[in-house]
Amino acid sequence: FVSGDTFKEPCEVLEGEFKISFNGEEIGARFPQRDNIALATAAVLYGGSNGVQWTHLGGSLAKQCQESNGATYRGAVAVTVSGRKCQSWNSQYPNEHSRTPANYPNSGLEDNNCRNPDGEDGAWSYNDEGKDPRRELCDI
Repeated sequence: FVSGDTFKEPCEVLEGEFKISFNGEEIGARFPQRDNIALATAAVLYGGSNGVQWTHLGGSLAKQCQESNGATYRGAVAVTVSGRKCQSWNSQYPNEHSRTPANYPNSGLEDNNCRNPDGEDGAWSYNDEGKDPRRELCDI
């Protein structure tokens, strides 16, 4: 299929709004993410992949896999390596901490997703199920 977006690395994804077009004309609905089934369906309906393409209408580039120490990871994993639920970065219970979205505004500290705001060995989170262990790496 012809794609309007070229990615440098396999774990990069664009977030935002997308549309499918055929020879420059928008066809069908808009999508919150790239949907290969929708693209394949459009290609079949319009006689092949030639001229069918995704267009990114706005949003941001996000990392959905961990590279190096995970500082750029922005995926949705919210469970530690031992299977414990991650504590929300906005919460101070059960573990009080200073790694908050306000203190680390460019670290993607959203919800309770695993992140690495401070240069540790990998993406990690605080344990939402208690204080032992206080925090753990995540299996990404």
